[in-house]
Amino acid sequence: MTTQFLCPHCRSTLNIDDDIVLVAQKNDGQKGLVFLHAVLGNYDSRISPHFKIDDMEEVNFFCPTCSADLEYKPRVHLAQLLMMDENAKESNILFSKIYNKNCTYHIIDKSVISYGECAKQFSSPDWFL
Repeated sequence: MTTQFLCPHCRSTLNIDDDIVLVAQKNDGQKGLVFLHAVLGNYDSRISPHFKIDDMEEVNFFCPTCSADLEYKPRVHLAQLLMMDENAKESNILFSKIYNKNCTYHIIDKSVISYGECAKQFSSPDWFL
């Protein structure tokens, strides 16, 4: 079993090979597909050709299967996915909804592993709970 990224609502697998496939929506209602790299801390991404996101613009992410909003409700500038590792252990992944604000948090039980230059501003595990 390889690492899977799951929708926290419908539990559909959202990754294909090295990409996590999500629907993104801008504040003006425009939507497009976003492919995020599945390796935590790798911020390479691809975006639908017609869908332009400006630097530091916030977008909302949705599950491409069930259309659920992936916003992490306690912190509105973050989105949430579940990650299941090769041993079937689940953990939470939180990532910034702001384009080019590189911060990702991997929450395993009550410990937090952070990635990206902006992630260090929130280092306490209690911040996520």
